[in-house]
Amino acid sequence: MRNLFFVCLILGACAGKKHKSVSEKRQNEAHDCLFRMQSLFTDAEDDYSFPLWFNEKMIANQKISAITRRIYSTEIKDAERQLREKRQYYFNQNGLLRCLVIRHYFDDEEIGILRYDYPNGQDEHGYARYLLVKDTSRLDAFQDVNVPEVKIAHYPVYPGTGVLAYRNSSTGEMRHYFPLGKIQKVDSVQAPQPYDEVILGSAFNPIARYILGKDEIKLEFTRYVYSKKTGAIARIIFYKGPLTTKRTIAYNTQGKCTGFVDSSFHNAKFFTHFQTEFTLDDKGNPMKVNTFKRINENPIILQTEHFHYEHY
Repeated sequence: MRNLFFVCLILGACAGKKHKSVSEKRQNEAHDCLFRMQSLFTDAEDDYSFPLWFNEKMIANQKISAITRRIYSTEIKDAERQLREKRQYYFNQNGLLRCLVIRHYFDDEEIGILRYDYPNGQDEHGYARYLLVKDTSRLDAFQDVNVPEVKIAHYPVYPGTGVLAYRNSSTGEMRHYFPLGKIQKVDSVQAPQPYDEVILGSAFNPIARYILGKDEIKLEFTRYVYSKKTGAIARIIFYKGPLTTKRTIAYNTQGKCTGFVDSSFHNAKFFTHFQTEFTLDDKGNPMKVNTFKRINENPIILQTEHFHYEHY
């Protein structure tokens, strides 16, 4: 007979919350930032099975049909920057992503296209199955240039059950979600194993995320801190070996997100920091994103991104 054990996750004020539907999952999410800062500008951008990079409610309310994001190399002067990547996000009228097109460039020449189609939308947990079309036919004209490979793809292991476990199609390792405040009965076969990923909370509003090592040692650990007053994400802390990066999310007096600061520490000693600033449009949506660091009080821009919005 298989052994059974219970997992009970109760963390502070989040305990006791139920996670029944998409709307209930997102009701405490701050609706003042179009970007979901738990996912955008993090490694979660490479996880195309959970396309949770934007606030779906704001997308729907503003009737946004598409967002075009242009990523430029180091900006010294506007005339000298080069387009490195363009991402085009297309949404349905409910604010859910239906298609993502990624175009890669080299010396301002397009060298490859990746297209992710989401014909079935997302389930209540944020998971979406996608179809991938890849075109690198023009890459032969450029030597020593590569189009980044498709990163992370997951698929549910126990569909139709209450067990939120997904397998990485590349590595075979698992991702487990444990909603807060919920007592979950887990079969020992379904329990997290070494090198599996564990997420406490929902995919929309995680509280902690870690990679499980041997002897329950956490190889990587990320902690998410939310404002008790507004529910907005306030800080994200990334732990990886001796390196710790503390990301502080900035908001203006109207509650709009205006960027973030990453401060890095090596063995608890300050190492460096980078600052990312948003320039907002009349609706409070980011239209320009600059990432820079200061050297002798002079800002050195490392990357510039432009966002353009289309509407229904």
